[in-house]
Amino acid sequence: MNKTLRMMLALSTSIAVGACDLLDVENPNNLVQSDVENIAAANAAVNGAQATVIRAWSRMIGSYSTTSDEFTWIGSRDAWNTLNLGNVSDPANEFVDEHFPYVGEARWMSDEAVRLLEGHFAAAPSDGIQTDLGRAYLYAGMAYTMIGEIFDDFALSDRIDAAPPIGEANMSSMFDTAIQYFTSAITNAAAVGDSDTELAATAMRMRAYHSRAIWGLLNPAGSTPANPLIDDAGANADAEALIAAADPDWRYDHTFVAGQLESDFGGWVNDRQEMQIGESYATTTPGDLTDISAFILEDPVDTGATDPRFLFFAGRFLDPPHGTANPNDTGPLTITSVRMAHLILAEAALAGNASYDFATEINAVRSLDGMTPFSGQIADQDMLVHERRVNLYLQGTRLHDHYRFGIPSNNWLPNSEAVSMPGIMFPITRTEILSNPNIS
Repeated sequence: MNKTLRMMLALSTSIAVGACDLLDVENPNNLVQSDVENIAAANAAVNGAQATVIRAWSRMIGSYSTTSDEFTWIGSRDAWNTLNLGNVSDPANEFVDEHFPYVGEARWMSDEAVRLLEGHFAAAPSDGIQTDLGRAYLYAGMAYTMIGEIFDDFALSDRIDAAPPIGEANMSSMFDTAIQYFTSAITNAAAVGDSDTELAATAMRMRAYHSRAIWGLLNPAGSTPANPLIDDAGANADAEALIAAADPDWRYDHTFVAGQLESDFGGWVNDRQEMQIGESYATTTPGDLTDISAFILEDPVDTGATDPRFLFFAGRFLDPPHGTANPNDTGPLTITSVRMAHLILAEAALAGNASYDFATEINAVRSLDGMTPFSGQIADQDMLVHERRVNLYLQGTRLHDHYRFGIPSNNWLPNSEAVSMPGIMFPITRTEILSNPNIS
């Protein structure tokens, strides 16, 4: 880990050890709170927030996607199989429990970056500091969106200061906080002409609005909603803005760097081979579950061939010969995109919003890959579900679509929690329970 990254991730505490003269030395690598508070470390703090958010997402997407039909367990670690079969509420599941602290770290580090940059900008405003402030708001919003989407409850603890649980009924507040952060990111990025951050924050706010509405459909967990469709004014407005401002196939990706920040879930699939692409997406060689013999998920209109959108997103994640991610698991993970924007507007049209046309929005996505236009070949809702399935593969949306559209994963047991409690997500885990006196 390089010096900058150490500064980004360092806890702002120091330990003084009193001893004999032999130990009375100063370590030049020690960091204390004054180092972190220094304006010279502002950019490092924001980069640290970015790194911790990416690291947490690359872990939680593994637990999330393994619970969906996007992956099938083929390995030896039973905790992955527990998720794959549809049971998610165990706070002692070793992988969800392992991932939970990374999410807490990402949330704390991004909040801390916001606090530091707000103070720096108030004391010594400059375009450079404001640019970093906009980025800090973006990463903080991403951390809160991740928490709201993936957990049924959480605790916003501050290093060694334990916080009470938010409460399952209050988890929509995570999206409220995220939306506020994204709005601040947009405002500050626009003020300094940082179009990249402005675009990313608009796209992420769109996702947060849509996810908050899905949360409202599925909570409290326990039933499939009679009407699964979302028509959210905030999500729609941001989708329109994103489509107008971005390139037609723009994506916001988490990217990884070999030897520095690698995809954790990529390692479990490509190296450890604990999971394989889901059985409704690909077949494996008889006698060798680790080898994909064919990709089989077809487009419902252009039948007879594997859907190229799924192939693209799966291919970036998999190592050769089936994909393009290198052996260091650095294939990017898409978080939001113009494709998602069109699908949000298509869903709004299907929900009855006359401002949008379902086929127009669906075909805006299909045209990106030269697909035959949709003109009613299958039911509109079935088309929406398929387009979301292939264009948003491995992007943290499929499990919620299982729940709200009443389409169980082929991996789930009939008596599993995912079947009996649609909407159930991950709990506060054992690590936090054992260290936090406010949680029992």
